[in-house]
Amino acid sequence: VVKDTRWVDMQDMTTNHAVVIPTSSRDWAPVPLFIYTRAGRKIITVDDLNADSSDNLWKLFGWYISEGHTTSHGTIFTLNINETEYANEICRIAESFGLGASQFVYKPDSVRRVTISSRGLSQFLGAHFGRKAPNKRIPGWVFAANKDRVNSMMLAYFKGDGYFVVGNYHPLGYSKAVTTSRQLAYGVRFLASKLDGVVSVSKPRKPTTSEIKGRTIYGRH
Repeated sequence: VVKDTRWVDMQDMTTNHAVVIPTSSRDWAPVPLFIYTRAGRKIITVDDLNADSSDNLWKLFGWYISEGHTTSHGTIFTLNINETEYANEICRIAESFGLGASQFVYKPDSVRRVTISSRGLSQFLGAHFGRKAPNKRIPGWVFAANKDRVNSMMLAYFKGDGYFVVGNYHPLGYSKAVTTSRQLAYGVRFLASKLDGVVSVSKPRKPTTSEIKGRTIYGRH
């Protein structure tokens, strides 16, 4: 019997705390997603999110939490200038929903940006997954989704923010991701448990500067 239901931040949890994860996505039903397409308005509900046909949308969620940010009129994904394959994948996903997507290359910054023009999509992603990198998070209803949908999102996320490591202590290798968001880090940890994975979360002692696929990444905490 749960007697104390006060909120505790994930990083402050101990062996005396418990995490309650819903068994039905209806317990965490998100507001309908309104996407304005060339063919008119399309509504995606919680039932649609669990359907096999929603796989592309879950991939888009993963790309957003790793590389995306929202504006008042659309969603922008910032990639390395050489990540043409990933940019094309995001464009194909957008086009599968009838949305317009465009690519721009900014050579001085060595980045390739993909813009999806949809105010409804932008508002949904920002409201549920966070609008800026330090505020990115996994919304509660994602934890109740079936494994196939979650796996699609996680694979896209690790394409963006992750990389594979092989070392003396890990000869088989493991995947590692870097984020400035504490909420996202612990959210990914719990999602990996849903997929029968083992994840640890660590915090650097001081802000670090690193390079991922040619881009300089500045640590904040």
